[in-house]
Amino acid sequence: MRKKKPGNRLDPEWEEAKRLCRLSEADVRKAKEVGLKPRSILKNRPSKSQPWKAPVPIWIGQLHDRMLARSARKRERKESRSPLGEPESAIGRADQVPGQNQREGSRADEAGEDCPF
Repeated sequence: MRKKKPGNRLDPEWEEAKRLCRLSEADVRKAKEVGLKPRSILKNRPSKSQPWKAPVPIWIGQLHDRMLARSARKRERKESRSPLGEPESAIGRADQVPGQNQREGSRADEAGEDCPF
């Protein structure tokens, strides 16, 4: 069994990507959270003829921010739903009895009856 060396060492591929793309430890962490592999990071380095491409650390930061925003929106949508899958606006209405149609309620009110049957 191979013993681990002390310190926070990366794979040789991640070390190469970190060195060639001038990435910090935080950039490497963000790239791993986004799901990037070191090979894809090395392939997406801008060359001199690609001035429109952002440097790799900025590109990784943008991908990470986009991922966080997407997950926050998804979490908001999930929390805005009730446990039964109905929008929160339909829950807690005092004017509508569950299972009763509005027409049925209006007919009972017109007839002056208190009984819902």
